Amino acid sequence: MKTGEFEFSKKFRKENRQKRIPIANIGPYELFGDLDCLLNKPRFYTVTCVIHATCYKISIDVKYVFLILRISIRE
Repeated sequence: MKTGEFEFSKKFRKENRQKRIPIANIGPYELFGDLDCLLNKPRFYTVTCVIHATCYKISIDVKYVFLILRISIRE
């Protein structure tokens, strides 16, 4: 994320009512969802923009992921 603030929360069901519990807030130059994207895993939390934000989008490119993993293993 370049600017702004996001809140992470988790939804729970309690006594037939759905409740949202905040987990954490993140700000500029922090990452979220990067490992989920690279590993092609589902996300288990909700992210809500709290302050107007500018983000970078990560897309999965198998060739690029392989290159990153290969470089990491060599180091």
